[in-house]
Amino acid sequence: MVEAGLTAAEALRTATVNPARLFASQAAGTVAAGQRADLLLLDANPVMDVRNSQRIRGVVLRGRFLNRKSLDELLQAARLAESN
Repeated sequence: MVEAGLTAAEALRTATVNPARLFASQAAGTVAAGQRADLLLLDANPVMDVRNSQRIRGVVLRGRFLNRKSLDELLQAARLAESN
């Protein structure tokens, strides 16, 4: 999307907040106690450079924190399963 002319912030909104609004998620874009949130924790600000969205340090998925090591192990397991 950035290559097509959007700013990094516009591209991020288009990929995250806008779909949540489309599907009527009332809490779209909020992080607060009691809210359901899946989050990416990044090493650098993606608004400064959208490629920073690939610098994933961790993920909160359904209330469970997965650090970089856990993510790498999951990716490796998926690759092994795919090759078998």
